Amino acid sequence: MFTFEDTVIHKIKLTICLFFVMVSGCASVDNKPALSDVQNVDDPYIGWNRGVFAFNSAVDEYALAPASKIYGYVTPKVVRYIVTNEIDYLQSPISIINSALQGDWDVFKHTTARFFINTTVGGLGLLDPATEFGFKPHYEDFGQTLAVWGVDDGMYYMAPFIGPLTLRDVGGKVTDLGFSPFTYMDNTAYITSTKIALDLLEFRERNFDTIEGLKSSSEDYYATVRSIYLQKRNSDIMNDDIKTQNDFIDFDAK
Repeated sequence: MFTFEDTVIHKIKLTICLFFVMVSGCASVDNKPALSDVQNVDDPYIGWNRGVFAFNSAVDEYALAPASKIYGYVTPKVVRYIVTNEIDYLQSPISIINSALQGDWDVFKHTTARFFINTTVGGLGLLDPATEFGFKPHYEDFGQTLAVWGVDDGMYYMAPFIGPLTLRDVGGKVTDLGFSPFTYMDNTAYITSTKIALDLLEFRERNFDTIEGLKSSSEDYYATVRSIYLQKRNSDIMNDDIKTQNDFIDFDAK
């Protein structure tokens, strides 16, 4: 007899199959990355997006930001270190699969080597010796894969609680559910919600000063966040975090 979680997983798999069929007909034959046009953003629902952005900003100011400060204060650094490592480790299969789908074998070798080192020497991801060996954290997702296949990013969208997205990245996130080990664990809903909460706390605590600085210095905070997000996604697609260091906010809360 199917449980609720079995039904959800089957729906996710079906969605992934349909999405692959859809994008296979949209991908460009020359396989050039489709980068976001930061200067001419397709933001047709800007009124709605600004409203959602105001809501998200209020949630951040009165809930997430204080919670992240408490999390950073009361949680020992070693625990935060292990939590961050384990989240990164369990996301590694997504990066490995997507780098292979993109045909980027340098990144594939990088992410696979990092996963192997942290599986063995790092005790199944509890530690992160791979970084010390020169294999720094790197994340590939299906939204990036679609860009490499030539799929345009589509309209910009501000999602409640989640934040900035493009239509391409919405499809990417849905598809990545099928690649994630969390999808196939027992108590999937509980594990996934816990992971999301930890991701948000880690992200907010890690970028606390940068975000507060942007709030106080930006004439249009909404437009600033939109521009930074699209620039960061372009950087992700071009794998600039492996080639060079960049100063973007880390939007990669997994």
